[in-house]
Amino acid sequence: MNTILSTPRARRWAGRTGLLAVALVLAGAAGCAKQNANKVTPVGPQPVVAVAVSPPSATIAAGSSTALTATPQDAHGDPLTGRVVTWSSNHTNIATVDGNGMVTGLAAGDVVITATCEGIAGGSTITVSAVPVASVAVSPAAASVDQASTVQLTATPKDGGGTPLTGRVVAWSSDNLTAATVNGSGRVSGVAAGSATITATCEGKTGTSSITVTRVAVASVTVAPASASVDVAYSVQLTATPKDGSGTPLAGRTVTWSSDNLLAATVNGSGRVTGVAPGGATITATCEGKTGTSSITVTVPTVGGGLIRCQIFPKNNIWNTDISTLPVHPKSATFVATMGANQTLWAGFSPNSFGMKYALTNAFTPKVNIAIVGQDPSDSDVPGPYPFTATTPLEVGTPDAHAFMIDTTTCTLYEMYLAEWNGGNPQAHAAVIWNLASNALRADGHSSADEAGLAMFCGLIRWDEIQAGAIRHALRFEATEAHIDGTTGAHLWPARHDTQTPNTSAAPMGARFRLKMSYDISGYSPHTQVVLRALQHYGMFLSDVGLDWELIGTADPAMDTSMIAELMTVPTNQFEVVDESGLMVDPNSMESKPPPP
Repeated sequence: MNTILSTPRARRWAGRTGLLAVALVLAGAAGCAKQNANKVTPVGPQPVVAVAVSPPSATIAAGSSTALTATPQDAHGDPLTGRVVTWSSNHTNIATVDGNGMVTGLAAGDVVITATCEGIAGGSTITVSAVPVASVAVSPAAASVDQASTVQLTATPKDGGGTPLTGRVVAWSSDNLTAATVNGSGRVSGVAAGSATITATCEGKTGTSSITVTRVAVASVTVAPASASVDVAYSVQLTATPKDGSGTPLAGRTVTWSSDNLLAATVNGSGRVTGVAPGGATITATCEGKTGTSSITVTVPTVGGGLIRCQIFPKNNIWNTDISTLPVHPKSATFVATMGANQTLWAGFSPNSFGMKYALTNAFTPKVNIAIVGQDPSDSDVPGPYPFTATTPLEVGTPDAHAFMIDTTTCTLYEMYLAEWNGGNPQAHAAVIWNLASNALRADGHSSADEAGLAMFCGLIRWDEIQAGAIRHALRFEATEAHIDGTTGAHLWPARHDTQTPNTSAAPMGARFRLKMSYDISGYSPHTQVVLRALQHYGMFLSDVGLDWELIGTADPAMDTSMIAELMTVPTNQFEVVDESGLMVDPNSMESKPPPP
């Protein structure tokens, strides 16, 4: 129900009451506003939004340091203090950083240093440069080195403060290569007397060492052999070795040779002595004022070797040619390997019981005709006649029964294979006559008393020649058929015939094997040296089928058994096959050109 204020007083009161109410409301609002104005709203820690690292990049040298600072920032970029910052490097081998932001360079390269605060990171890129080389020290600064000797130099790169720098590349050079050379590690080699400056270079900086090369003086000259005997028209090789004061051989020195008796012996510039006439001569080798000598005795050769008063083929015959200077055959290594390079020589002779025997005949020795059995008669010189008798000695120790007769009045050699007196009706499988004054060969394709179609007696090791002290002709040896190339036409001059089994890796008939000149024979007995020297100078022809590396000799009762034993110790890998094709004058003759000097 609404109350109606109808009187004036009531209306005035009501108006006052309304004003009062408004005033009260306004007063209350003002009081509340005052109360709110005095109240403080609490504020929490500001989050880190970024970390600024200063400087953002820098370059330092290896071994030096620089300080970085890190500033945490809020969202407005304002610095935040009192925050914990940690530091790290992404390549600690290039640069490290401590807990205070101090960066230390270790090696050349780039690295990022990171400052982290409350999960927020900032970084600085640091370039570490190598410490520049300021100098190079070479030690020793000066040195003396003998010719052909060496000395080691060392180079030390250093920084500006003189501190050695490791891991730097150093190059070496010599300003006089004719005096001294230097390799990449600083080892200096003396070349010839003189001086050289050796320079070590590192990053544009250099250091040097002064090198003096001295020539080692020759203190003595040794000539080998110290004495020798040589026949007229034959030669012997001497060698001279200059040595220093301690006896060490000196290489690269010039030696001159001279003879004090040119009427007896001459010597060429390489030390080869040639007998001129019987007598003696002293051969002198001179090197830088020092000398060594060899006593040479020149003798007249015994014709035919002792009891055999005939020259066994002319001196220019290939059997009598010194082949010590001939080149090695291209297939030498293959031939030696096929026959067996890891073996020793085999001596196919011994006193009385094994080897060849021969008879010396004359105009009074009866001659008989020989019948050929078992082989083609066209390979033989029949019927003869031959100075073959019931008492002619035959080969012993094998069933081959070779017979050799030398007519010393006509100098004719008679050879027979499988010779048999046969009750006065003599026969053989092969019989051949050789004129010892001739170089004629048999017809090509025909054998003789041996498979190769060559004379046999001229290649035997004979006791009379060993006693005389020299064998001046080639020897002969045999090999198993499997180790001989029997390919038709494979035989080498002067051989005339082949075996039957092809083997192109094997030496053919006529191959001439030579004992290497480098093989030291000085430790053998004198008798053995006679044989080995012949093998070095004249070699041995492969001429028949037998045992591998089997040297053939006579069964002389005086044959030196210790020599035979020593021969069987000579290693076969010390042999080589020579190429004597350049000596051939005519393929149908045994005549030889002079060997090369």
